Amino acid sequence: MTWTPPRPVSPTSSTASSPTTPCASTPSAPRTIAVRIDAHTTAGRTDWRATPESLTYTPITLPTAVEDALNALVQGYGLSYAASDLLVDSHGRWYFVDCNPAGQYRWLENELPDLGITQALAQLLAGDSERPRRNGLTAAA
Repeated sequence: MTWTPPRPVSPTSSTASSPTTPCASTPSAPRTIAVRIDAHTTAGRTDWRATPESLTYTPITLPTAVEDALNALVQGYGLSYAASDLLVDSHGRWYFVDCNPAGQYRWLENELPDLGITQALAQLLAGDSERPRRNGLTAAA
């Protein structure tokens, strides 16, 4: 497993020898929830939004280095939640695409009802989970 530091990467920058798989990740204290998105059409592999009906979704566990880097990014901005887009090539290299501090996630729970993002966010808002830390201090409520 190799972690490529955050840098701009186009979701359509894959090559035939190194295809990418999009993943959606939502660091939300106390855990990160990640989903692999597989497209089963040529158009969908170029841009998964082109053929949403061809997609399959699989909950995944991120490699520790990837999860730690995403959590550091989210916490570094003082956020309690963000949805990040990642790509993985055929060699197992992970690419950071973007971080959305108000990212949409409900469509993933429509596909995977037991995913638990809404529940994790509700617990965070209710104060039932540890808030992320920034510079050693607890983030403001």
